[in-house]
Amino acid sequence: MEIEQISNIVSFATRSGLLEELRGAPATALQVAERNGGDHRAYSSVLETLRGMGYLTRSGDQYTSTQQHHELRRDNSFCWDQIPEFLQTGKPWITIDSSPENLDAFYTKFFESVGYANQMSATAEAVAARLDGEPGHILDVGTGTGLWSLAMARRAPRAKVVAVDFPQVLTNHFFKRAEQLGCLDRVEALEGDFHEVHFPKSAFDRIVMGSSFHFLKEPAADSYVRKVKSALVKGGEFVVIDHFADATPHQRLSRTLYEMRLAMRTQAAKNYSRQEITRLCSRVGMLLKDSFEVEGPGFLSVLVFEVDFNA
Repeated sequence: MEIEQISNIVSFATRSGLLEELRGAPATALQVAERNGGDHRAYSSVLETLRGMGYLTRSGDQYTSTQQHHELRRDNSFCWDQIPEFLQTGKPWITIDSSPENLDAFYTKFFESVGYANQMSATAEAVAARLDGEPGHILDVGTGTGLWSLAMARRAPRAKVVAVDFPQVLTNHFFKRAEQLGCLDRVEALEGDFHEVHFPKSAFDRIVMGSSFHFLKEPAADSYVRKVKSALVKGGEFVVIDHFADATPHQRLSRTLYEMRLAMRTQAAKNYSRQEITRLCSRVGMLLKDSFEVEGPGFLSVLVFEVDFNA
């Protein structure tokens, strides 16, 4: 009952422009009611509810929209209006994994509108610090902006990063960020679909999949993880960063919403669970070495596997 009420209030506040109206322009409930030709008491109630949900703050009697609203406004990764059609047909509103062009177009818009790399840079630095070590060669699979691997390379001055992604993504995002961070002379690329790209054997100290493991097609999962292991040196690390935190009710809700986003914007993406990834890796001789959650937008978790010397 409360979830339905919350949904209706947020939907009204978004569609009517109420939240946008208060973005950077504080106003009282009376001012908002007068501008919209409404009732003061009714608007006071709605504004207080939105404040309770974190979409508004109040200073004295003036309300202002919060960063939580800004993130809601900028989130173009999910089209809520398409839910009725999705329920009837199961058809995603966009299939970003159907072609390199679709993938690049989606992430270009996403990265620019949300400011993803800047928003997540502190989180990536924290992950790199936790992993520590001095990897000489890092393979970044489904690299996107190179957020995770470039943060690791900044902490390991001798590290080389090999990025795997489609040419458009590498050109438009990865190489640009590597240049911004002063790492351009330490990066290379393997262009193409990561399912198909050949990895050299025993070549990398660390392989990273940051928010890309969910694009791994389920029928190919076993063979793919074997390919990852064969590309690692003995004692090398396989680092998986994705949305599989589920320890609290809030985390479980965030995860299920993320999985719904995947269903509505891809053909075959799957948000593998922590247990599924661990089983896949253990079957090929990669053992779970560390597991931790990271602070920042969303509920990202990190799994670190190590190649078993005895496998």
